[in-house]
Amino acid sequence: MMVFSVDSSKNVKIIENTIFSNQGNGITFTSTDKSDVNLNTIYTNTANDDYFSDSSNNLISNNNIKDGDSGIYVEYGRGNIITRNILSHNVYGVNIYVDNNKISYNQFHSSVFDGILVNGYGNNIEYNNITNAYWD
Repeated sequence: MMVFSVDSSKNVKIIENTIFSNQGNGITFTSTDKSDVNLNTIYTNTANDDYFSDSSNNLISNNNIKDGDSGIYVEYGRGNIITRNILSHNVYGVNIYVDNNKISYNQFHSSVFDGILVNGYGNNIEYNNITNAYWD
């Protein structure tokens, strides 16, 4: 179950919502491009708080994301910008399994494993602050 599930769309805006204590992902984008996820509070969902599959050129910014598996999980999408989010108490802060995305100016607090986990080429990761990650 997902609270927001967006499939094969463009220019979708998910702004200023509170999404919490749901089974599954908080927000799921599949084959969705050029969309914005901004100013949301997303927490205590049983899977990923934000999940993006085969979705490109999206802006994920200024969200408070906590207490999930992966705060933000991106696979099979390029050109996504993840910026100015606060991610805390997630198993992983951000997981990226694809090339050419930008992760910048985020705050990561108390991730169980990694603040940022990347498996891909050409991802730009800069100006993030990671504190109290438990995994060495």
